[in-house]
Amino acid sequence: MIDLFIRPGDEIIIKFAVAQDKNGKIYTDAVKKDLEEVLGNKVENIEEYTVVFKKPSFKDTMEISQSISTDGTSIKLNLLADKYHKMIKLIKSWTLKDENGEILETNAENINALNPIIADIISSQLDSETNNMLV
Repeated sequence: MIDLFIRPGDEIIIKFAVAQDKNGKIYTDAVKKDLEEVLGNKVENIEEYTVVFKKPSFKDTMEISQSISTDGTSIKLNLLADKYHKMIKLIKSWTLKDENGEILETNAENINALNPIIADIISSQLDSETNNMLV
């Protein structure tokens, strides 16, 4: 039997790797090995991170869709706002750390402060895991 419902404990786990070169440029990839192959010895360290999201239910989809608007004749969609609202609504935990090595809270303030390249790797994978739906 196919399960047609989202359960409270259903999760989406996103993993990604981050490297930084000597000039401070940041590189990301979903797979650490791929990042190592592309960068070779341009970087000394590659760090891996995990972000856990709850699977979106129909109700979550409705609440996230605030990035869609209509004026009666056309529909407007802000894709970045959609990605942002999806992350804010669905995030449960992550392994991202502050400068002291402490895991940061998963709150809007810290999501707002993400480097855009980090937000992109996370939200792109989340989109993929949710079948590129608007949630």
